[in-house]
Amino acid sequence: MASTREALNLRIPKPLGDALRAKAKELKTTATDLVIQGLEYVLEGKRESKDSSVDDTIQNILKLIEALESSRKDSSIETRLHQLEIQANRTDKCIDDDPKQKLTALEQKMEDISTRLAKIEGAIAILGQRQGGGGKRQSYNHIPPQMELQPYTGDNLGRRLGVDVKTLEREMKNLSPKEFESWCRSKDPGGMWWKFENDGFYHPIK
Repeated sequence: MASTREALNLRIPKPLGDALRAKAKELKTTATDLVIQGLEYVLEGKRESKDSSVDDTIQNILKLIEALESSRKDSSIETRLHQLEIQANRTDKCIDDDPKQKLTALEQKMEDISTRLAKIEGAIAILGQRQGGGGKRQSYNHIPPQMELQPYTGDNLGRRLGVDVKTLEREMKNLSPKEFESWCRSKDPGGMWWKFENDGFYHPIK
């Protein structure tokens, strides 16, 4: 008498199902019978196999499962490696961009230092003129060398003269070259004349 069978809704990976059906076709049996034989084998062999080929079939199924698990792990490793590669590319990009940002910040600091030195120089020049205009003149054995002014950008000259860039450019366009030089001198803390050259910079008149 055939044993009563119960319908179970089992879900297995598609590659395993395809392999199971192919093996059943090869052995001229059904996939259900192969699954039952496999379950009986796992459940401590409650039912002895009548054919030694069944054991081989079960072993093949187990090997197939191991191969599928190994393939899944390999796929996971490839995914992880791809993620690491993306992170490495982002890190390289950050490293490439960082020196550019540092260089820009350094240039800005140099301009600020140049502007501060110009203001200090102008204050020293004014102080020297006031001291030299008194009734007594002091002589010194050592005369400190004067710093040579370099061409200024519009931003730097504007800060030196105490005006914004728009005001500086407006005066440069509306005034004649001589008038602009005199206007700069009236604003400059060191009493320097300035003129605009074709190179785009404002040059001190020595």
